[in-house]
Amino acid sequence: MAQAIAQIDLGVTVRRSYDTFREQVTAVIIEWLLDLTRSRIGSDTLYLREIIALELLSVRKNSTLISSQDVGRVIPDVHDPARIDWLFFYHARLWKKPRLNLQGVASHFANVYHRVIDAYLLTDLALFIVRHHNIVSRLLAIITAFFTNQIQDKRIIFPPNADAELDVDTFPFKSKRFMPVFSDLRYLCHNEPVQDLIAHNREFINQFAKTCQIFMCVNPNKRAASSHVEYETDAWISVFNVTLSLSRVIKVYGEAFSRATAGELVAAITTVVHHILMVTAVVDDQRDVTRFPPVLFHEVIFGEVPYKIIDFDVLDGWVSFHHSLQWLLAELFKHVNILSEESLQTVGLASLRDVCLRNASEEAMLTIIDYPLRVLSMIAQIRTGLWVRNGFAIRGQLLHYRDFMLRELCYDQDLFILQTSLVVLDPNTVFISMLDRFQLIGYFSGATLHPSYDSAHLSSMVEELLYVLITILTETACATKMPLPTAVRREIVHALAVGPCTFTDLVKRVAERMVDDVCFERVLKEVATFKAPESTADFGMYELKDEAFDEVNPFFYHYTRNKREEVDIVLRNRLKKKTGNPDPVIVPKPLNITKGPFSTLSSAFESEVLVQTMFYGIYNILVLTDATGAAPPSAEAILDQILQLAMLAVVERPHVFSGLAVYKVYEESKNLLDVLCTFEHHDKYSSYKARVQWILSQIALQEPGEVQKRRMVPDTSLGEAVDPNEAKKRAAKARQEEIMRRMKEQQASFAINMEDINDDEDDDMGETPEAPISYGTCIVCQEELNSTKAFGSLGFIQPSRHLRRHPDAHLVYINEAISAPPSLDRLQDGSVDTRFPLPDTVVKNAKPRGSTNFEAFPSQFTSGSIRQRHRNQATRNHPESIPRKEYICPLCKSLGNVILPVVPSAATELNAIAFPDWIRAAGIGILKSKPDPTLESLQPRNGTGEFVFWSAQDPSYQSYMRVTDRPDSMEVHKMVDTMMIVVKNISQQTRHLRDRPEPEPGERGAGIYLPEELVGYTIAALEVAQRGQGSSELTVADGITDSQYRMIRGALTCLTKLAALSFKGRPDEGRDAVKQAIIKRLLPEWSRTSLTSFAYPLLLRDPFAILIETAAVAPDMLRHVLILTYYACLARTVIGLVYTLNKSRSHLTTAVSGRSHEDIFGDIRMFFMSVVRHSPVFEQAADMVIQSFGEARIEKLLYTFTLPFLRRAAILCRAVMPSAFPSPASEDTVCEYRQRLVWVTTQSSTVSLDCHWS
Repeated sequence: MAQAIAQIDLGVTVRRSYDTFREQVTAVIIEWLLDLTRSRIGSDTLYLREIIALELLSVRKNSTLISSQDVGRVIPDVHDPARIDWLFFYHARLWKKPRLNLQGVASHFANVYHRVIDAYLLTDLALFIVRHHNIVSRLLAIITAFFTNQIQDKRIIFPPNADAELDVDTFPFKSKRFMPVFSDLRYLCHNEPVQDLIAHNREFINQFAKTCQIFMCVNPNKRAASSHVEYETDAWISVFNVTLSLSRVIKVYGEAFSRATAGELVAAITTVVHHILMVTAVVDDQRDVTRFPPVLFHEVIFGEVPYKIIDFDVLDGWVSFHHSLQWLLAELFKHVNILSEESLQTVGLASLRDVCLRNASEEAMLTIIDYPLRVLSMIAQIRTGLWVRNGFAIRGQLLHYRDFMLRELCYDQDLFILQTSLVVLDPNTVFISMLDRFQLIGYFSGATLHPSYDSAHLSSMVEELLYVLITILTETACATKMPLPTAVRREIVHALAVGPCTFTDLVKRVAERMVDDVCFERVLKEVATFKAPESTADFGMYELKDEAFDEVNPFFYHYTRNKREEVDIVLRNRLKKKTGNPDPVIVPKPLNITKGPFSTLSSAFESEVLVQTMFYGIYNILVLTDATGAAPPSAEAILDQILQLAMLAVVERPHVFSGLAVYKVYEESKNLLDVLCTFEHHDKYSSYKARVQWILSQIALQEPGEVQKRRMVPDTSLGEAVDPNEAKKRAAKARQEEIMRRMKEQQASFAINMEDINDDEDDDMGETPEAPISYGTCIVCQEELNSTKAFGSLGFIQPSRHLRRHPDAHLVYINEAISAPPSLDRLQDGSVDTRFPLPDTVVKNAKPRGSTNFEAFPSQFTSGSIRQRHRNQATRNHPESIPRKEYICPLCKSLGNVILPVVPSAATELNAIAFPDWIRAAGIGILKSKPDPTLESLQPRNGTGEFVFWSAQDPSYQSYMRVTDRPDSMEVHKMVDTMMIVVKNISQQTRHLRDRPEPEPGERGAGIYLPEELVGYTIAALEVAQRGQGSSELTVADGITDSQYRMIRGALTCLTKLAALSFKGRPDEGRDAVKQAIIKRLLPEWSRTSLTSFAYPLLLRDPFAILIETAAVAPDMLRHVLILTYYACLARTVIGLVYTLNKSRSHLTTAVSGRSHEDIFGDIRMFFMSVVRHSPVFEQAADMVIQSFGEARIEKLLYTFTLPFLRRAAILCRAVMPSAFPSPASEDTVCEYRQRLVWVTTQSSTVSLDCHWS
């Protein structure tokens, strides 16, 4: 019993009676002690407390009476535990009352807790317990043991095994009990004496590095290239919580080394570098190759220069967001004052490069920076859309990693490590490593086609790379050890540059550490003006002061692309007003890093690799623009970034950069200056002209002759002798022809390399295949949905009572029908107080949701991931039920249980033969056909003419298997399975509510009949929902949404596949056989012959269900069957009216002035009598009904009860063949019935005797 209760996370304790009695005695003693602490002897209030304290702090006597169980549970770290130790030891085992009493004793401690804490933080107490009791080492050991799950009997094993492995799916990561440990460690290490101890004692950084090493590269990710991730866990959330808590301790440890000497900081850097290389580069048997793959190098040729760099493919390898040791190393690198040349000379070193390379090679340093670089490349690919098949988990990790509240703990650290590498290693090598990791070496060598990226992905990756380049080349906060008030000022200025905002919105744009600092509000007053609210409905707004806009950098690395564009517009508008220049240039400010190891950072602008990157960044866009006549994707963003880099280069290194721009030659013997001169006058990019002119003017100061020779300046003195526009057009045309020639060569070379070229195809590209129809994007992975990959529409099938049948002998309902408006598209005047009676049947309806790639369905919605979530959150009342195959739609958060195939409308054409000729031809075809035993076995013995394979509980149904010689690209069989499982469960639970004759359970044909009670009911529900929603220009079919039509077609496709399953060996999948069976059921001469087994009357079936059967297997004869089913519907309605009205009193029904639809129904009496003439009883009843109620009221009832069938038929026909059933162009704006009759060639349509009137 206790185990059963514990399964739902309720605390259960099984105890001995001895323990219970002992606890009761303890409760009395604790309560007595509590009373004594509140007592006094005379006027002395401390005497009794001193005695109690003395006894509590003394060792427990009579230890021989302690049970052996208690002796084994004594804390081994406590030598001679005192009574107070035992008291706190047993605190967790006490029940409510003694525990509260014990808290009362402890409250005396709580009263002075804040003073104790102050003493703990401001005195040497912390130093004492750290130095003499190794509290930091103990906390680190607890972290190690806890997260490696070294827990036995709910107690952490101490000391822990250092070789234990980490498992993110174990209890420790899911628990929140680690939070206090990290908090205690952080506050302890934040104490100044402890910080001194950390800085001066190398053992502390060594122990902490070992702890960080455990969390290195935890929870790595691998791109799902061809199929979606089958199962997603939420372990990444716990991992982020842990590593971010650790990173906060890392910042405290790093800040401690501001008190270190140069030698101590160098030793700490060496220690951390050693631990990184030990975990990433050293190969041993215990190495986890998933987290730490072998380090391999390869040679890359770029600009005719070889570079030896690490070989790693982010698209194919495992990449983790978590690199705690690199984050620790970044914190150590931030002490630029200690790492200056003057400071390092005291320990015999010249620069930061010497510090890093004295015990590690350049290859080792490349290994260290490659892990953060992999993360930057991975997040670029995620943002580009290359990791969409990894689902929500990868996007959630990206959002956390780059979140403005958390990024300084992880994302900014990785960027700083990469920035540091520019002063430690050759910038060319670093840039090549970045290009290789982003897989853009080919692009910046002139190749505009990529083996893995399409054109949009390629442009986006280029944009992401340039963003990282600008960040590491221009961000100076860490490189200059920017004071916190200055950093706060910079964040506030850039947050308000976008526009005024409230204080609440402002703090959401700034890191929490800065908001909590005491200088925040002071700095805010310095740079912003507060505008008080004018009314109680307004909010106070902070607006940036005008002079503060001079500090704004539009390429601030915390800006998104959209924010950057908004700020750029604000700054340009401000400059326009200030200078009067219609196209001002925002010149970037110099870095001004005058001292420290990063004073040489600007030398990276002298890199030949960077210049080549700028060249091809502009050149490729110009090539693609001239070739296609339109700008490629992300062209504007890329050009903005390239020009920003060029402007920075001429500001920081004007002489060297100008020389490289002039003398370094690339494609077509052109240099960067050539493409800038071409770019200056390009028609498509005139908005960049001012910036390009500024760059050229700065280069001209260094290389005036070369700029003058290449720059094209129109000579206006020649007048009409030379037309520069014509010259430009001729040059552009020639350039375009040359570009097209080279692009063809490039495409051919690319195809050969990818082994996709066809030897038989001509040199030209030939005819372009027709693009597949797009159905939008997947709600899971955002990939385009088309026929090239299987996808479906998420839906929900559920029991429904939305529709009702007309009850017998209820005049209020008859009057409701008589008073109904002529058009159901119009709202009815007034309201009739009628309540639905209890339904006779319960049928089903389906609701559409969003569309998803079918490969995403198993990973997001199947019971595996849902069951895991249910286990993790056992006490929650989850909305979905696993036995019912339910899931939660990720888009609208609605309940779902199926996925329906999405197919286009039928490509077949309607049979154009006249209706009489078609009837005659159908009869001849049946006569010529041979008996079909297979078909006869697929129809139930009750003679209804239904088909057993369309029953929900058909025992012969098996999971639809793929036909090997005719692959089904849409994987409809799996989608049919989702529908059949759900419908079968509902059918089994609702048999007692159905009055349709059906075989016994276990026989073929048992259960819900899908064409009628699934598809038909769903369409009926859609039709009812459209009532009162139309207009004179729109019909009911026009009001149905595209997603609802796709749902109907998907359900019909499932019916088609179910029929095909029973005719596997036939080329037509049994369509002809089912078609003939439908015709036999409808034509009277075949229904009554001995050749058929249709003993069940046709009029007892729903004609609309037969129309749905036709739509599923023979849509070409839809119009002809529509005529037949309409007549069947009229006949059913006549019989139903005779049956109902014969039991009603005519004088209580609503009067009708006269007939209004004689042109539609003709002679009502003759029509009624012709329907019932085969039964003398019905014939007599019909005559009495007509005489009693009159033709006008009967005509109105016939109109009202058959109109819904016409409306539902319109929806069905439009869903199946929209082009064959367009909206009728009718001038009659009142009589909807007549409009619906236009859908057929004669006065016929569709409805049901069930008379679902709502």
